[in-house]
Amino acid sequence: MRQFRAALTNEFAHVMKKRKTIVFYAIDIVIVFCYGLFLVLSHSSGFSIGLAGFLGSLYTIFFYIIFPLYIFLETMDIFTGETTNLTIRNVLVRPVTRTKVYLAKVCAVCGFILIQILYAGILSAIVSAFTGSDAGSAIIVFAAFVITFVPMIPFVFVAAFLSQTVKNGLLGMLLCILFLLVSYALEAFVPVVSAFLFVRHINLYKMILTGNIRLYGIFSALFILAAYVGVTFTAGALLFEKKEF
Repeated sequence: MRQFRAALTNEFAHVMKKRKTIVFYAIDIVIVFCYGLFLVLSHSSGFSIGLAGFLGSLYTIFFYIIFPLYIFLETMDIFTGETTNLTIRNVLVRPVTRTKVYLAKVCAVCGFILIQILYAGILSAIVSAFTGSDAGSAIIVFAAFVITFVPMIPFVFVAAFLSQTVKNGLLGMLLCILFLLVSYALEAFVPVVSAFLFVRHINLYKMILTGNIRLYGIFSALFILAAYVGVTFTAGALLFEKKEF
């Protein structure tokens, strides 16, 4: 366990020190600021957007587009990027099993996206509070961001698995985007299949807004998410274990 914690600490520090992480923070600020400016202009022109509209629009931008892309970029970089420049060898010489190294890398990306979600959630809550909403609405906005960290976890594990099937980071990125687009298309146009897609549960925040919390729905969603995590982790770890560097 001590070896895993050391590997996780090293991987997380490696992810957070990258320049693209700072760029991601800047992108979050620009998106939230531009949307806040749009809200101010809308209010001044007599067009009011309620809490559901504000959260729905901003939420869709972040959790359906921005955060999945962040995950894909970081995951491909931490796996295929290190494989290409052979820095992965420096990690594998440590007294840690490959499975623990793989898990440490995946958990590091999970930690990275959690920080991104908290950061964007705080920014969104502040914008919500300063554009006419009350403190309660700002709390709801932040809570909706936080709870959606759970549906983001399978994105990391799926991306990590796909990274083990390719040798090129660009090809892996294209494969992840294709997987995302196909999942969205199946969710929208094939209702029978959509029940088994984890992307269907991205909008768990709606339970916060409506207050319609059903235990069966929560357990069903968590089961689907856990199934994706378990299957993709097992498959990815096996491929990583057999890979030659």
